[in-house]
Amino acid sequence: MGRLVQLEVVNFKSYNGRQVIGPFDHFTSVIGPNGAGKSNLMDAVSFVLGIQSAHLRSARLRDLVYANERDPNEERPGEASVTAVYEKSDGAVLRFSRIITATGSSEYRINNKSVAFSLYNSTLEAENILIKARNFLVFQGDVEAVASQSPKDLTRLIEQISGSLELKTEYERLKTVLEKATEASTVNFNKKRGINAEMKQVKEQKEEVERFQKLLTQRTKQVVTMLVWRLFHMEAAVKHVQESIRAEKVAQTAVTSKLEGAEAALKESKKAMAVSMKENLKSESKIKQLNADIDEQKPEQLKYEEKLKHGAKKIAQAKDNLLKAEKSHEKQQSSIVELEKNLANVAKAAQKFEAKAKKEASKGSDVAFDDESRAKYNSIRETATSRTISDRQQLSALQRQMKTESEDLKRKEETLQEAKGKEARLMDELALLEQRKTTMGNNVTEIRSNLANFKKELDTMETDRRRLRTQESEKNEKLTEILGKLKDAHADRNESDRDARNRKNLETLQSIFPGVKGRLIDLCKPTQRKYETAVATILGRNIDSIVVDTERTGIDCIQYMRDQRLGTATFLPLDTLTVKHINEKYRNFAKGARLAVDVIQVEAAFERAVQFACSDSLVCETLEVAKEVCWTRGQEVKAVTLDGTVLHKTGLMTGGQSSSSSKDSRRWEEKEIEALRKAREVLMNDIAEIAKARRKLANDDQLRSEISAAESKLNVALDFANTNKRKHASVQKELDNLRSEIAAIEPASAALSAELEDKTRQKQSLETRIFAVEDELFKSFCAEFKVANIRDFDEGYGSLERELNEKRLEFETNQAQFSNQIAFEKNQAKETESRITRLNDTIVTLQEEQEEIQNAYNEHKGEVDAIIKKLDSFKESLATSSAKFEERRKQVEAAKKTLAALQKEMEGTLKGINGKQAQVDRLNAERLAIFRRCKLEEIELPLSRGSLTSMSLEEIDAMPDGDQMEVDDDTQMSSQEKSVALLDSVTVDFSVLKREQKQNGSDEAEIEFQENIKNLTSEIEKLAPNMRASEKFDDVEAKLRATADEFESARKEAKQAKDAFAEIKQERFKKFNNAFQHISGKIDQIYKELTKSKTFPLGGNAYLTLEDSEEPYLDGVKFHTMPPMKRFRDMEQLSGGEKTVAALALLFAIHSYRPAPFFVLDEVDAALDNANVAKVANYIRSRASDEFQFIVISLKSTFYERAQALVGIYKDQDENSSRVLTLRLEGLED
Repeated sequence: MGRLVQLEVVNFKSYNGRQVIGPFDHFTSVIGPNGAGKSNLMDAVSFVLGIQSAHLRSARLRDLVYANERDPNEERPGEASVTAVYEKSDGAVLRFSRIITATGSSEYRINNKSVAFSLYNSTLEAENILIKARNFLVFQGDVEAVASQSPKDLTRLIEQISGSLELKTEYERLKTVLEKATEASTVNFNKKRGINAEMKQVKEQKEEVERFQKLLTQRTKQVVTMLVWRLFHMEAAVKHVQESIRAEKVAQTAVTSKLEGAEAALKESKKAMAVSMKENLKSESKIKQLNADIDEQKPEQLKYEEKLKHGAKKIAQAKDNLLKAEKSHEKQQSSIVELEKNLANVAKAAQKFEAKAKKEASKGSDVAFDDESRAKYNSIRETATSRTISDRQQLSALQRQMKTESEDLKRKEETLQEAKGKEARLMDELALLEQRKTTMGNNVTEIRSNLANFKKELDTMETDRRRLRTQESEKNEKLTEILGKLKDAHADRNESDRDARNRKNLETLQSIFPGVKGRLIDLCKPTQRKYETAVATILGRNIDSIVVDTERTGIDCIQYMRDQRLGTATFLPLDTLTVKHINEKYRNFAKGARLAVDVIQVEAAFERAVQFACSDSLVCETLEVAKEVCWTRGQEVKAVTLDGTVLHKTGLMTGGQSSSSSKDSRRWEEKEIEALRKAREVLMNDIAEIAKARRKLANDDQLRSEISAAESKLNVALDFANTNKRKHASVQKELDNLRSEIAAIEPASAALSAELEDKTRQKQSLETRIFAVEDELFKSFCAEFKVANIRDFDEGYGSLERELNEKRLEFETNQAQFSNQIAFEKNQAKETESRITRLNDTIVTLQEEQEEIQNAYNEHKGEVDAIIKKLDSFKESLATSSAKFEERRKQVEAAKKTLAALQKEMEGTLKGINGKQAQVDRLNAERLAIFRRCKLEEIELPLSRGSLTSMSLEEIDAMPDGDQMEVDDDTQMSSQEKSVALLDSVTVDFSVLKREQKQNGSDEAEIEFQENIKNLTSEIEKLAPNMRASEKFDDVEAKLRATADEFESARKEAKQAKDAFAEIKQERFKKFNNAFQHISGKIDQIYKELTKSKTFPLGGNAYLTLEDSEEPYLDGVKFHTMPPMKRFRDMEQLSGGEKTVAALALLFAIHSYRPAPFFVLDEVDAALDNANVAKVANYIRSRASDEFQFIVISLKSTFYERAQALVGIYKDQDENSSRVLTLRLEGLED
């Protein structure tokens, strides 16, 4: 389908100048403040698509031209126009324009070419845009109007959208023509019938009247004799069969006594079984409660077990840490002893070295040079010292600084080395903690995942339980409603039993005889429910008659039923039924009166049976109509009102509704009742399945136990994770501090090393100057001692002293190192001892807590064991009571079998009695048939008591027919008593019979009677007297021919009028029905989508019903809805929001029939809350596509935020004109 691309408005209403509105997307929302001109956009769409100005809030077209309200004196523009740019499905673009000219008239254009409105309208209709039906617009207020409209208003709305309203005028015209033509045809028919009667009178035979009367008297006498003979032998057969019935009833009494005893025994057995069942249920209830108690205790037990497991793990961990600490302490003590031993060894070695040094010094006291040389050396040394005193002082100070800095550098390097080693250990520990963190994190994640799954499963179970409860409630409600309807339908249980028996007999006959078509009540039905009582009354005793194809089939069926003792039935053979011609004048004789055959739906093949049963009977709307037909206008017809009141042809009136006619009128509901039974079975099965599902979902204790255990495990895992996290943070902090310390030491150490190198260079410079002075002064001295320089001389002489000093320094350094190491190890050992003390305290505390938990666990376990012991006791009791119940159940089964055997015996006895009673009834019915014949044919029977004049035909007709189907027992007894009473009211005088006639009751005797009567009848039929027929024959024939021509002409006119009316009626019905069926099929689906939610995933229900299914456009259409969790109700019973949602569903369903390519709605969400606004918006969003376009004016953000594009309307205050902004939402980030 096509789509509306954009609107171009020029000086239209609040839009000054030329403005382009759009482009419009699949779902476009028009927004803006009140008074900005949003509704004027709706008017623009309506205007350009041909809607009259009266619907656009304006009296004249000129009022639609823009006017500046601030300046009334400002002249209005001369013209205004609106152009709709429409893109067809094949991509072609049409520009529909409507212009208000300067003269105030309207001009239509297509693609800028002026066209007539008819072409404009047909072009729009080609795109399924219907101006009259307005299938593309919903104005502001339309939703409220739909929500409050009457059924007839809804009918008119459907007529508009279907197009059937356009046929209304022609329909009413043709109906009037038909009524006039039918009346004219009826008048001519009556005229023709009168002439036919006159013609018949002319042809009456007048000759040989005396002979005719004589033969007639003889035949009457012969008929009387035959009838008296038949009555004599029938009465004798009745007495014989009644004697046999009395004998069988005596046997029935004995069987009845046994049956009562068996029923009493069965009742006692059932009572005993019920007691056992009650005991079982009580034990099962106790067992269920105890199982529930055990399941309730399981989570607590799991909690204690988890605590014990966790406590044991913590104690084991603490003991492991204690063992490690003790081992570390032992190692530290051993290290201290070893270090003290090494320190003592170093002290001894130092003492030995000092002694050896003293000894070496005494040996080396003799030097190679003498005192003079020494004095000379000292003198030169003093001179050299005095000359280099300044350099030597600087050198000495520099050497002291270098020594201090060297020692400081060494300490820093040792500290740095120690820190880096500690850093490596901390990093290893941190890696281990990270690994533990990952493991614990995975463990926590897994536990949380399991816990979430358990909780999700529990939530799913809760949701399923709620859903099942809701479904069970809904189905129980429906089941209650259906059971109520079935209860009403089964008000007379015996009648239902009879119907079941009759249906079974009918099915048997249909399976054997193909010509059996079915009961008359099954082959026809009233066109409307209101006619059911009247039709049932008219059909009368024929309502249960069985329709067969031929008389032969009926005779075979009667013989079969006699042989099988299946009861009695009336048969209507289609080939021999004498059907009276229907008087056409009664079809439209009086308003409110219709021929019975016209209000009955029946297949053409069975129309003869219906016409036979109904004849010319009329169905009248009211008693007044019936009185007018029968009494005022003097028509000899049977008239029946809708409530069952009968006005007979004789003028009698039967009032009140009998139980039989009331029951017969309800029997057309059998199909509905069968559907209700099937629905009941389906609902009961569904409820059983729901109960089964609920039982499966009821036991969630195991799941709750698993959730409790998972939560305990999660808490323990989180404790470990938090402990690991704190330790990780502590180690990380220590590592960060250590790295900060390393970062501080390394640059200081580098600076100190650089400073030492600088001072070394200074030292070398000073030594060079000093060495130069010494070389100058000691030159001759060195030559004397043959050394290169004085330093070589000092090297040899001072080497021993330097060696001693170095050795002493080495001993001092070793002693200091051992002392510091010993102090460090002792400090570490002290810390380890403190840690061991803390661990011991922790172990004691944990063991005490573990002991408390173990005691609580043992106490709780004892309680559970007590419950289990009690449960075992109840299980034993249940086993005992179950065995007792099974024994009593077998007793009940045995009693049932005994009762069934007696019932079968009773049934056989009753069947025999009923068969014989049916034989009596048949004989009595034949006797009554003879009396009826005598009354109808005015045959005078010889009577010794009573008179046939005391019997009315209505009384005889009310008696059961010999071939009529059996009825309920109470009714049957009443009819039998009436038959007997009626027969006993007269006594036939059998003295007219000869002795041999009384003794001979054979078929040959009856054949002889019939042959005599046949011969007499043959002679009578040969006589055809004709009195003065020839004088009038020619005149009457000419008159009859002229009347026949007039009647034929009137009949043809009536047929033409009927065909024309039927055609327009069918077309109007087809259009309306097509629209109604489409809308009715869509309404429930749309209403479900607008009302469903997460809480109510199925949504509500909605449907339409016709008040008149034959001609629905003449009456109302009712709209029923059932919001979620509520009953079906009419629109006026809904709340405001529910009315709006229901009205929107109806509007969407109506507009889905012959839908326009786009749909413009004006603030349809005004009365909705946010939840319903969102549902409507989501529905529209889901329907918006290339095939269907929505343009919605809305002020609610919940609605327009779901649109694909926005058109914003605002007021330009400077120009006092509406302005437009367009924004496409698709592709934008939320």
